[in-house]
This record gives sequence, structure tokens and C-alpha cells, in this order.
Amino acid sequence: MLLDVWKRVMVRANPDTRYIALSYVWDYVDREGYPGFKDGFPEGCTVPKLPCIMEDSIAIVKQLGERFLWIDLLCIDQNNPVIKKMQIKQMNIVYSHAELTIVVLARSNVHGGIPGVRPNTRNVEHHGIRADGQDFAVGTIWNHYHTIAGSTWNTRGWTLEEGMLSRRCLVFGPNEMFFDCASGIGSETLGLPIYHQSSQTTFSLKHSPNLIDSKFWNKAFPTGWNFSFYAQNVYFYSQRDLSHTRDSLNAFLGVLSRLTLTTNMRFVQGLPRDELLKGLLWFPNSPSSRLSGFPSWTWAGWTGTRSYCVGYREAIDQIQDGHSSTGSGSYPRLADVTIFDDGNDHTRLKVSSHVRHFSLKSVSSTALFYIIDASDGKIMTNVLDSRGGHDQLGQKASNGLLYLEAHAASASGLTHFLYLVHWKDAPKERDHVLAMLIREINGRVFERAALCGIPVREWNAAPIIKGLDHIVLV
Repeated sequence: MLLDVWKRVMVRANPDTRYIALSYVWDYVDREGYPGFKDGFPEGCTVPKLPCIMEDSIAIVKQLGERFLWIDLLCIDQNNPVIKKMQIKQMNIVYSHAELTIVVLARSNVHGGIPGVRPNTRNVEHHGIRADGQDFAVGTIWNHYHTIAGSTWNTRGWTLEEGMLSRRCLVFGPNEMFFDCASGIGSETLGLPIYHQSSQTTFSLKHSPNLIDSKFWNKAFPTGWNFSFYAQNVYFYSQRDLSHTRDSLNAFLGVLSRLTLTTNMRFVQGLPRDELLKGLLWFPNSPSSRLSGFPSWTWAGWTGTRSYCVGYREAIDQIQDGHSSTGSGSYPRLADVTIFDDGNDHTRLKVSSHVRHFSLKSVSSTALFYIIDASDGKIMTNVLDSRGGHDQLGQKASNGLLYLEAHAASASGLTHFLYLVHWKDAPKERDHVLAMLIREINGRVFERAALCGIPVREWNAAPIIKGLDHIVLV
């Protein structure tokens, strides 16, 4: 569905229909205050007065000489969960096919409008000077990089894929407007492009390590599967805020759909289907708690920022053979992970591996624990702390701490560590097993509690728990 801005009527789009999309931030829309939000906007209905930010976007579309506009609250049926879910999965198509996306960085309330569209809605200072007998107007040149970095828009979960998937963006900041596309960036203040793709020096978001990065550009998606690209986007996305935790995966489906289109990789609960073991090697960067409605083994099922350790991924990439023998124990180099459905529409993982026994000692009322060496009962040293990124892992490797992705009380009685992969990092003289601390649900059915690295010598010394060579993760 699209809004015909000239007739203010909802129409059904054809595959070749030109339209503009809107990307904005809203905390809450008072549907009762605007007729139509309660019952939705079906095809053919006349659209009444809308919140200022939407009315301003309509004005922009008219000024650009275009006819059709896509706005989520109008064009997605908010009252039909089935249709809404289907349309959310099509965000890849919506934003990548739009001729232009209007990006509104400012304000966290849709009632505030778009800065610059109406008179006196932004603060633009110009000072007059006279030089060589001529009058000049001098104004502030705004750095669009920092404008986006400090915006509310850049903190929200849904807007990541909207920026990534859009081919062209007309970006409205609090002080100026600029045009952003794969070929360059044009500034309202300077007029001429301040960046071009052939330039060696750039102020573009393409080279921002912490914002939208090159992912802002539609063409930046890889044409062949690249796990690092996927992992980096999971990290960026998980730092952002969502109004509803139930959208933990929904707001990332557009990115995954594009990756499926360009790389043929399919995904299950947000993890790459053909590289499930790699997909399991994520960990939290901050205190995290479970979200209902998701499996424990996916990053989408937890709150907080989630990362993939580069060293973990390289450990798998470098494995050539199927088995190896290290120290006094012999075990597969890789756990075997497969997907199955329990018949109740619940996706579960079957892991063929082995489980060893360690003990935990609580450090405080938080989720910090020591892992106890099963052979001598002492606190194990050189355990990798699953809280940090790959840089912190090395720095914290001697403290023996394990951070659980849940409150300390939930760790009572946990002793089962599931083998995933052998990580041998020769340059740093580390030889570890990457293991998942698991919590028993019923028999062979377990859920994830944490990810950690345990030195191979201590791992081999710990007793194997009989009868758990195959388990189910939920």
C-alpha cells in the first residue's frame, strides 16, 4: 500500500510504481488523536490529518514532484498480526526499491515535525560580513557525520536496516539537510558535493566504524557469504534500542533478507543456517537477560549488546580435519549442530558432542562466577571471560571469571559444559576449548546459560558426563 499525496488516498502499488519512503523515530503515536489509526488505512480510504512529521513528509514529496509515499504506520496493517508479520519481512523490498528515503534524525516524538520544512523549525545562524567591498553571509558548516552519530535516529533498532537498504537518502538534521547516496554526499550549506566516490579523502559514513558504516549503502552488501559482515551487523544492531523486545529479530529481518538475496544464505532465528556452529559463538558485552518467545541459543533471545569474537570464528575457519587429539583427551574438533522442529512450531538444535563437569563459585549477587577445576577443586585460572570483546578476552584471561547471561540465582547447580570447538591461538600461546554452559530442562533437553573458553589441559582433566553425547538446545 502507498499514500497518494496529491489525492490523500491509499492505493495499491504496482511493481513499477515510483515512491518515496519515510524513515523516522517515534516513541508513541496517540492513535486516538488521529482518525484512522484505530481502524487502519485500507485501499481506497481517504487519509485525514496526520501527525506533523507525516504531514511534513507529504509536503516534501510534493515539492520533489513525486506522487506516492510509504509510511509504516499507514502502509503496514497494524491491526492484523499475520499481515503485519509478512510485511515486516518485506522491509528489504520496501526500502531498496524506494526512489528516495526521507530520513528524519531529530526528535523522538512524531508530533514535532521535520526541521526546516515549516518556518522557524530549526536554528540556522548566518552572519553578514563585508570584505573587499562585497557583502557575504557566513554560516556554520555542520559535520553530517557527527549529526547522524548524535541523533536519536542512530540509536534505534529499526532504523539500521532502513539506512542500510536505502539507495538514496534525503537526511534532515536539526540544522541542515543533506543528500546521501552511493556516489556521494551533497550538503545543503555547501551546495556542491562534499564527498564523491572517486575522492581519496572522505567525510562519508562509508568509513565510520561505529555508525552505519558502508552498510548505509545498498550496494555494500556482499555478493558472496561473509560471516564477518554478518557478525559486524549483529553487533551494531544489538547496541540499538527497541520499543518492544518482541521485535528483537523483526527489526533485523530486512538485513537478513537482503543477505539471503545476495549470498543465498538462509537464516534460522537470526543465525546462518549453513554455519550454525559459528552462529552459536556469540556472547554479551553487557548484562543480559532472556526474552520470551525466542530460543536460548540465539542472540535475538537476549537483551543487551552481543558480539562475535574474531578469534572464535578464525578457530573454525582454520580447522581442516574432522578430529584431533590434544593432551590426555581425544574429542571431535567441531561439535555437529543440526536443526529440527519439535512439531509445535518450536525450532530446536540437536548438538552431537560431549559434556564435561565443572563447578561454579559465586563471586557476588551479580552474574559473576569462578569456574572450579574439577581435578583439584581450585579456582581455574586463564578462563576466558565471556563479557568482553576479543581484545578484552586476552586482558582478562587470568582472572578465572565467567559472566553468565542471566542473574546469579539462575546458575544454581549448573555444572554441565558442552564442547563446541577447539580454539588454538598459537601466536598468543592459547589452547582452549570453547564450551557452552548449559542448564538442564528435561533429560537431554538443555538451554544456554553462557559461552566461555577453558584451557585444554583443564578441560581434558574434567570428567565426561555419560549419556550426553547428543543433546537438544531450546
